[in-house]
Amino acid sequence: MKILYWANVNDTPRPTQDAEILKALKEVADVSFFDIKSFDIKELIEKANESDLFLFHAQVPAVDDITSMLMVERIETILKSVTCKKAMWFMDKVWLGKGMVIERLLPHINYAFFSDETWVRRMNEDVLPLHPAAPIEQIKGAYNPKLACDIAMVGGMYGTRPKEYEFLKDAFGEGVKFFDNKFGTDLADVCASAKIMFIPQFPFDNFFWSERMYSYLSMGGLVVQQRTYGLKEEGFLDGEHYFEYEKEQDLVALLNSLLDSEEIRKQVAKNGQEFVKKHTYTQRVQELLSKIK
Repeated sequence: MKILYWANVNDTPRPTQDAEILKALKEVADVSFFDIKSFDIKELIEKANESDLFLFHAQVPAVDDITSMLMVERIETILKSVTCKKAMWFMDKVWLGKGMVIERLLPHINYAFFSDETWVRRMNEDVLPLHPAAPIEQIKGAYNPKLACDIAMVGGMYGTRPKEYEFLKDAFGEGVKFFDNKFGTDLADVCASAKIMFIPQFPFDNFFWSERMYSYLSMGGLVVQQRTYGLKEEGFLDGEHYFEYEKEQDLVALLNSLLDSEEIRKQVAKNGQEFVKKHTYTQRVQELLSKIK
């Protein structure tokens, strides 16, 4: 099979999901790719029409609404000109303006996959769930005393996250540290240095979660996050691969008990790291292609 993959592959220094997917695609198919931030539209269409499958994500890299809509129009133009099978894997929550983007693109696509399974379950369209995954190769982090803490929270501060962070700080004081977005070996070092990796609630729900769950576990971190029923359907087990809580009162008690037991933390982190070997982008790409075939 010949696949043209149009994605955000060269977003350095941050290693992207797209780069992992490209690596997985190359394991099973004849793959060429174009970077979404820098491409020649005529060359892209010509190459796509020599392929069996055109795969893209539709996450629009734009600095404002006007630029975003111009990019959507370009995507529509490309899709109308591509004659091979077209598949979209949208790896973000479908909300706000993103729903409008999806509405415009779906009529031009043969296969549509979404990591937001909550949205998929509400739709009557022929769309399929496909969640993120762990890196194909596990990155081993190094302990760094400057990163060491009881509870680490990593990512951007938006939505209800500042409130969640303040709740943790009130309960555990200086034992809690916030790290702005970290990736690759930098993130692996945090996982190796923090006793607990806390995943904030926002913007996740019962059937939508980000790649952080897989990344933290892959890097040997002990994950605590709010109860997410979809993870159980994925095979994740509370208390076996990670820990979950339902209410804030439960969270404080859970974190205290974990901080008191190094043995449990190490065993569950080890179990989780082993488990996500079955949920890498290699398996996700195979699942995607099997559904297309």
